[in-house]
Amino acid sequence: MGDPTLSVMEIWGAEYQENNALLLHPSNEQIFTALCTRENCPFSVVGTVSGDGRVKVEDSSDIGGGVAVDLPLSLVLGDLPPKVRGCSLAWSLRIEPK
Repeated sequence: MGDPTLSVMEIWGAEYQENNALLLHPSNEQIFTALCTRENCPFSVVGTVSGDGRVKVEDSSDIGGGVAVDLPLSLVLGDLPPKVRGCSLAWSLRIEPK
């Protein structure tokens, strides 16, 4: 990271650190990994959905596994309408190894 004086909360919340996010069902992680590998597109799995309505970010540099961010999801998302995308496959996706 650039500035070592920034807290985990500051890094997580800073606009210049924003990335795109994608919510995947765990059963799709393997095919997504293969697709990203094939397309040379780096990605990171950064968490899991717990269903408790909160966003929690752990500080990996904290030996005790401290939670650096613990906010209600409603505060993070505000009044954004949920985006729902529908998809039906008319073909089978096959990922060929390089």
